[in-house]
Amino acid sequence: MEGLRVPSGCTIPSPLQRACAFFAEEYAYYDALPDDDPNRIGVIDVLAPVMMNAFSFGMGASKLRAIHQGLATACDPLLGSISPEADLAADDPPLAELRSLLDAAISVHGVLIPVATKVLHRKRPALIPMLDNVVIGYYLEALGESRLRGRTQDHRAAQVALFVTEAFRRDLLACGGRLDSLRQAMGAEGYKVTSVRLLEVLIWSQVEPAGYYASNNATSE
Repeated sequence: MEGLRVPSGCTIPSPLQRACAFFAEEYAYYDALPDDDPNRIGVIDVLAPVMMNAFSFGMGASKLRAIHQGLATACDPLLGSISPEADLAADDPPLAELRSLLDAAISVHGVLIPVATKVLHRKRPALIPMLDNVVIGYYLEALGESRLRGRTQDHRAAQVALFVTEAFRRDLLACGGRLDSLRQAMGAEGYKVTSVRLLEVLIWSQVEPAGYYASNNATSE
């Protein structure tokens, strides 16, 4: 299968093999974990990102509990305003509501965009991509806006996250048909994820500095 090129400039060789290699290691620790209530942030929604290095190494139980309680208090009242089926590829996705949700999440002490999106993706998996510092950095550089990276550390973080999400959406729309085919093939392998999750993983795996999946899974399919 030919490589996947996204309009933002990234090309992922052998995308099906790459994605399957990633999820073979990661799926059980995040994507396969059930979501008991799409309108409520539960304990598992905060613990699952721990398995994905969303938090600083050595963070104690008391801090994780505080983050869970803070996110539940801040975000639960807003989740109901966004349909669980909300889709970033829809003609009119609820971006204003998403901005409000992200603003609420980052108001919690110890939460910035990487943690917020890794928790909230579980609540709205077809709408919210996981935006860790690697993905944010890639898009800001691709858009010629690397100067905005500093804003991801303060009260303007949600604005930057939405800016990146809009660029991600353009890639998602451009690659929609190809992503659908990849998702079907992955479903046959037991990996059920949204196109948003799949595209985020493919981009992340190509641009993350260590190049783990890029260097270890670069053979043709």
